[in-house]
Amino acid sequence: MLNINYLNQNQKKAVCAPFNVPIVVIAGAGTGKTKVLTSRIMYLLDELEFNYDNILALTFTNKAAYEMKERIEKAGYSKITWMSTYSSLGLRILKEEIGKLRRDSNFVVIDEQEQSEIILSLKKKMNAGLEKKLSKSPRVILGIISGIYSGFFDNVYEEEFNSILSNKKFWLPFMLNEEEKKQIFDIFIQYHETKKNNNYVDYDDLLSLPLLIFKKNKDVVEKWRKRFAYILVDEFQDTSFIQFTFLLYLLDPSHNNLFVVGDPDQTIYTWRGAYPQIFQDLYDKFPNCIKITLDKNYRSIQHILDAGNKVIANNKNREDKKLVSDIKEGELVNIYIGDNKEKQWNFVISEIEKLKGEYSYRDIAILYRSKNETSLIENKFAVKKMPYKIFGGIKFWQRREIKDIVAFLKFMINPNDELALIRIINFSRVGIGETRINNIAKSAFEKKISFYDELENMENEKIQNFVNQINNIKDTCFNLTVSKALTKIVEMSFYHDFLMNEYEINDAKERIENVNELIVTATEKEKQMKEDVSISEFLAEISLYITANDSINENNKDYISLMTIHHAKGLEFKVVFVVGMVDGIFPSSNAENYEEERRLAYVAITRAKERLYLCGYKEILGYLKSRWDSAPSFSFIQEATGLHTKKVFDSVKTLTDLENSWFDSTQQTSVKDRYNEEAIDINVGDSVVHTLFGEGHVVGVSNDYLDIVFNDGKRMTVNAKHKAISKKIN
Repeated sequence: MLNINYLNQNQKKAVCAPFNVPIVVIAGAGTGKTKVLTSRIMYLLDELEFNYDNILALTFTNKAAYEMKERIEKAGYSKITWMSTYSSLGLRILKEEIGKLRRDSNFVVIDEQEQSEIILSLKKKMNAGLEKKLSKSPRVILGIISGIYSGFFDNVYEEEFNSILSNKKFWLPFMLNEEEKKQIFDIFIQYHETKKNNNYVDYDDLLSLPLLIFKKNKDVVEKWRKRFAYILVDEFQDTSFIQFTFLLYLLDPSHNNLFVVGDPDQTIYTWRGAYPQIFQDLYDKFPNCIKITLDKNYRSIQHILDAGNKVIANNKNREDKKLVSDIKEGELVNIYIGDNKEKQWNFVISEIEKLKGEYSYRDIAILYRSKNETSLIENKFAVKKMPYKIFGGIKFWQRREIKDIVAFLKFMINPNDELALIRIINFSRVGIGETRINNIAKSAFEKKISFYDELENMENEKIQNFVNQINNIKDTCFNLTVSKALTKIVEMSFYHDFLMNEYEINDAKERIENVNELIVTATEKEKQMKEDVSISEFLAEISLYITANDSINENNKDYISLMTIHHAKGLEFKVVFVVGMVDGIFPSSNAENYEEERRLAYVAITRAKERLYLCGYKEILGYLKSRWDSAPSFSFIQEATGLHTKKVFDSVKTLTDLENSWFDSTQQTSVKDRYNEEAIDINVGDSVVHTLFGEGHVVGVSNDYLDIVFNDGKRMTVNAKHKAISKKIN
């Protein structure tokens, strides 16, 4: 049960704050915000006698929601019913209310990859020449659509669409000419028609559609407001305009029971819709709110906090606070500036070698502003035999074998799901090639009928055999539990045989294990809910669910973690190297907001608990070189410098030319000559050959990096441009 004696004075003040008035907690990095949030919930239950079902806690990640639930349950409380992300809550609302939009509740949530497939397909269907005229990629077009929805959620018509694009309030990655606007608008309209016809919902819809329902149905608003007697929000600084609007619809103005926790100094997601003025908007909306600041840090030594405090103090538009720690002893912050990027990485490797006796590899993280900073590390870690992982790879639910089997579930509840049908065709080996699939899709589009209807109408023996096969599977599995349906789908589709024929033995076995894990997940979900879980409910859950395979298991591996600072948000490590801290790279020359770059530096610094290294280099290559009239500068390093820092110098032997060219000692040894200009075309599931590590198979692709499991069992992330990598020809 709740014990407030372990809280500091300001934490107690926040936990025991009065209700019927909004509470704003400004919580600096490492100050125990999650502890305060969970304790506040316990206080509401114990002291104020709120009901479990009437408390809503909103977070920004499923992981954060899970951790908060776990803390509360370990303290002896029952499970909080409404603890989720904004998207998860929007999904639950849609399941109840989408009928108000004359839509079926058996909709399917599509992911970014499926969205891109729709956009690419539309470009081909609408006009064969359009693809050449409109050079914007599906990802960019979806970014425009998402940018619109971050600040606009009503029906969109052409004049409003053009107005939005010309309004600088809404983020756009580039300027569009009039022809591009018209082309994108045409795709935009057809994209929405495709979603309606196939009963798809994308991630933007999970908030925009509930808001549209709220706007048109006051009775629905009142219904949901009555459910929530108290609302708590985690990481409030990440809140977008549409999320804030969504929150205000849910908040009952008769009591304004709102409790938000966040840190304006960690607003680093403006490109995702967050905006630094969110706290001021909150103060303007609720001028009577109570503000409490948490500034006692329990994560880092004071030297590290001093560096962070010095950097962030240079921002003008911020809440005034200064982090303090009881841990006064410890290493000074290390500052290193090398002659070039290669020397910087040599220094990092050297320092890790020195730390190995005191720290495990899992204690160490290397953070950077851009993934381009990692272009030199592959051969260096390989030579030193240091295990590492570049984060940002493929997730469990994105794996090919999982999406294949889930496609059958989607087809069972919605035969008109074109994406699911095409995926089933591709792995069923029914003799229907890509050209035939494209022609069928185009014909269905022109006739304004579904892809499935077009298949049924075709007088082709192979196609009719396929239709009969999938209908047989659907009829057999429809009334089964999800876990039993999955088992039957795998059996009737001969999916294990497909994997064994498609992939090398080790790769196939791993994929079969993943399919088995999917069935286990469904079984556990059925036990957890203690009732039959419908296929629709299961699909809704997994669309927003992150499995233990993607997080918990990874934490047990002993490797050095490499990631962007954005990816590191919310994490902590005993030792942190921040690399590439040179003006033009970090802070980025492409950044529109210099203060946000500084907030990124603050976030990077405050990830470190015991040791911190701030690293840069003098030699700037490429297009940035011509921008310097004099030597490059190191703004954030200079801002961090003080009595809490020390300069360190090169104490590492440069790798020999032979070591630098380990992929082929007959090649030239310059960095440029070790990499191809373009990454070779490698996809998940492909077999590859690496000149040092041997044969393996690709299990993840992220930008120019490949996550590879080698035949000896080692798993490594490598640069797809490196000449050491080649695609295996079977």
